[in-house]
Amino acid sequence: FPETRPMRLLLTGENKFTAKTSSPRTVKSKRYPDMTANVSVNENLLSFYNEYPSSFEKGDKYTKWRAFAMLPLDKVTRDMLYPKLRAYVKGKSENEAVNIILNFVQTAFEYGYDDEIWGGDRPFFAEETIYYPYSDCEDRSILFSRLVRDIVGLDMVLIYYPGHLATAVKFNENVSGDYLVVDGKKYVVCDPTYVNARVGMTMPKMDNSTAIAVKL
Repeated sequence: FPETRPMRLLLTGENKFTAKTSSPRTVKSKRYPDMTANVSVNENLLSFYNEYPSSFEKGDKYTKWRAFAMLPLDKVTRDMLYPKLRAYVKGKSENEAVNIILNFVQTAFEYGYDDEIWGGDRPFFAEETIYYPYSDCEDRSILFSRLVRDIVGLDMVLIYYPGHLATAVKFNENVSGDYLVVDGKKYVVCDPTYVNARVGMTMPKMDNSTAIAVKL
């Protein structure tokens, strides 16, 4: 149409909605059962996310997940979840800490297909994965990438395979396993949907040689 111009939809800072706290949900790692937390979310924020349009940057369709992964968790959720995670990974190596968070995301949430639940593709912001009863690969990858960056302080990328989304982590220590090279740096595969897989394990039938990295 005449006189149209691009509009940037990327959210980079916490949204200051009045807190309307949901009933807490218990989330628990199966491999590390002591890693248990009761977590609430801001329901006013969920209402905003429910209407938020999906988009991508500069014609690159693979960046559509970036907008969801770049947004910080809301303070309501952070204050309930982060102290538990930080206490549990305290004193652990980077590899150990990421493995703990990885199994937490793999096993604390039940998998569900977007088409069956929502009638079509719908990526979640991190709070939505914590709130809703079902989540899929893209939702878990977005949440996992947020937790690792905030709790362990490591750089990450999302990894797109046809029909699947995972992540990779740039460790400061030597970590073995499957990896990708992004901008000359090694990122070790971490798949939050490949249940009980550890750091460095790629889901079967996924090809890292042709995977597309989405930088965060």
